[in-house]
Formats: sequence, C-alpha cells, structure tokens
Amino acid sequence: MYIGDGFGMKNRMFRIMVILFLLTSGCLHAETLLIPFRDSLGIYEKKCRCDRNPTIQPVAVIRASDTLVMVENESLYFKVKTPDGVTGWIFKRFAAEKESFRDYLKDKYLMALLDTVGIYRNILPDDREQPIRKAFGRYDSLKVLQSVRSFYKVRTTDGVVGWVRQAGGKRLNLFDINDFYTIMENPPSVYIIDVNDPDAPPIGLNRSYKDALRQDSEPDTIKRNNRNK
Repeated sequence: MYIGDGFGMKNRMFRIMVILFLLTSGCLHAETLLIPFRDSLGIYEKKCRCDRNPTIQPVAVIRASDTLVMVENESLYFKVKTPDGVTGWIFKRFAAEKESFRDYLKDKYLMALLDTVGIYRNILPDDREQPIRKAFGRYDSLKVLQSVRSFYKVRTTDGVVGWVRQAGGKRLNLFDINDFYTIMENPPSVYIIDVNDPDAPPIGLNRSYKDALRQDSEPDTIKRNNRNK
C-alpha cells in the first residue's frame, strides 16, 4: 500500500478547505477601486456637500489621476481611502467604480449636434474650468476612447483628447463608423410626399427630382392646380 498518494490527497483537501474558509469569513476580499472625476477634489471628515462651503477644510485633496479604495458605500456618499492612507467622504457624483469605465476598442464615434458642446480635461469639470475647446461645430465627429455613466472620453480629428457629457437634450449621437459606411453605400429610399394631396405620386430622392419640381412650378401647372382647388 502506497501511503504518500493518500497523504497528498488529504493535503490538497486541507488547502482547499482553508481557502474556502478564508473566502467565506471575509478575510480575502477584492477591493473596490474608485476613479475621481476631477482634479483638486476634497475629501472630508463628515458626509456633506462641503465643497460648497469654503470654511470647511478637507482632510485631503486628490487628483483625477489618483485611485481611491472604497471603504463604505452609502446612498449619496462614498467613504474612501486615498493612496496616502487618509480616510474620508466624497459625494458620489464625483467618482465612479473603476470597473464601470468602458474602453472602446472599435470604431465608435460621437456626432456633435450642437455648436456648444465643450471638451474638458476633467470628467466632471467645476464651474471655473474652461473647455479645452469646443467641438468643431454641428455634425463634427469625435472618436470615442472611453465612457463612464453619461461621460465620454473623445479624440477630435486634430488630436485633442478630453471629456464630453451627454447631458439633458440631444447634444451627441453615438454611432458605429461601419454602420455609417453601410448606410452610405446602401442609402435607403427617401421620398417627398405632398401632405395636401396624399394621392399625388411621391418624388423619389434616389434619382434626380429636379424635373419633377420644375414641372410643379411651371405657370400652366400652377393655374391648373388653382382651378382644381
């Protein structure tokens, strides 16, 4: 009888039981990491919108490049620990879990539908921060690099990188460049229909409709249409 084989099996079972015990007892747990949304973000000793009250001093000030460890997660606030080991509270609006950041590896673009869409250095800029630049104008396309919540990290056609926000109203339209090319190569049929005369034949836009429009604008046609009214 070979004893070593049985001993090895018992040893493996013992190690598995120890690992399961540690996992279920909470001794081993994955830390939840948070990414701040702006530079010079204050962490405060108590839960409050202390950033609105300059008389209350933060226990620490962090940068947008810092990674925070979540200690507690409440309805409106995160209790966090900074890289220097300082613990305090921040408003939830100013940070998000690192895992919620989505990287775009394919060709996703945003189309700016308004001229006033600003591109900012911080994800959530404060009132004093000026945009790096505005989008080129209506229908400018921005390459999407990353997103979190309603924020997108984009790169313009001239290489400017920053964050834009899909706020209230339709300011940005997300599309796949491959879908865009498919539409361009196979455009759908589009027609002009006379709402006053639904029985009139529609004018197709997939051909030259110049002659059809000219015909309806000729004097004889106008007189005939007026007599039929």
